[in-house]
Amino acid sequence: MKYKRILMLSADTPEQLRPTDVDRVMLVAYEQYCFQGFKDYLLSHRLQERNRELVNAFKKEDCE
Repeated sequence: MKYKRILMLSADTPEQLRPTDVDRVMLVAYEQYCFQGFKDYLLSHRLQERNRELVNAFKKEDCE
């Protein structure tokens, strides 16, 4: 699955994603044309509260 490959750049599972890596994986998702799907994928997991805030706040415009 494309989302898991993107995530594996920084963590084994969404729950292990570090706040410092959120920008990185979101930018890669944007480059792979799956930004919203990847964002939804991350938000469907039990993220650390800070990561959830960062993912929610991240917008496509942040990638351009």
